[in-house]
Formats: sequence, C-alpha cells, structure tokens
Amino acid sequence: MSDHPIRAETIRLTVLGLLVVALGSAVALVLAPFVVPMLWAGILAFSTWPLYARLLKLTGGRAWISALCMTVLISAIVVLPTLWLLHLLRARCQRAGAIHGARTGGRSPAPPALVASLPIVGPELMAWLNAMVAQPLRWQTELKALAGKLDTELWTLVGGLAKTS
Repeated sequence: MSDHPIRAETIRLTVLGLLVVALGSAVALVLAPFVVPMLWAGILAFSTWPLYARLLKLTGGRAWISALCMTVLISAIVVLPTLWLLHLLRARCQRAGAIHGARTGGRSPAPPALVASLPIVGPELMAWLNAMVAQPLRWQTELKALAGKLDTELWTLVGGLAKTS
C-alpha cells in the first residue's frame, strides 16, 4: 500500500469535479434542442442588420417600428413561399392519387425485392408497399390523409406565427 493516505481535500475536489461535469452535462442536454434555432437566429440577425439599420433611419430612430417591420417582412419571406408550396403539394398529391388509380386500373406493380434489403427502413417500407399493392384504392386514401395533415400543419404554422409575431 501507499504511504500517502487519500486526504479529505482530494476527495472533496474529486466530488466537486464530478458534480461540475454532471451539471455541465445536464445543461448541455437541456440546451441541445435550442442550438440550431439560435444559430439560425444569429445568421438571420447578422444578414438582415443592414436592412434594419436603414429602416431605423427611415423611421426616425423608432426601434419598435423597425423591429415590427423586420419581423413582418422576414415572416412573410419565410411563410408565404412555404404556404404556396404546401398548397401546391396538396393539390398535386390529390391529383397523383387520381392519376395512379386511373392508370393502374386497380392493379399496381409489385415493389422490387431490393426495397426489402434497404437498411433500417427496408422491411417496413416493403410491408407498406405490399399493402398498397393489395388495396389499390388505399393510395388515394393515404394521399388524402396526407393532404389533410398538411392542411392541419399549415394552419398550425400560420397560427403559431400569428401568436409569436
């Protein structure tokens, strides 16, 4: 055995170090979901700062009017194209279901065996495709359900932006 016994100070510092590491890990775990949104906020703030400065001059130094204009402008730049694309996607999904049903005449080709060998999603995707082949009208039902989800998500997005703006 060693001639040097473990001192109380060494134990105290070791426990304190472990507590600091545990606390730092907990903080990192809590803040992890916010890192990407914070980075995007920083990028948007940096890239739009010249426009904000120009608006601030135009509004006579009234920061709240400039901030409101910037918030509405950036929200419109992000939201309006998203709404437009989701609307187009919804219309295309419904049309694709009708076209698929008309072209296949109630019969769909069997999915290729390669699908089942895909890593992680292969077996589930193959089962889903086989179910679609077995019930041809299910394509339309699935696409209508997807379009309904898109509508719900779309209005949730618009409502959420109205609450935060």
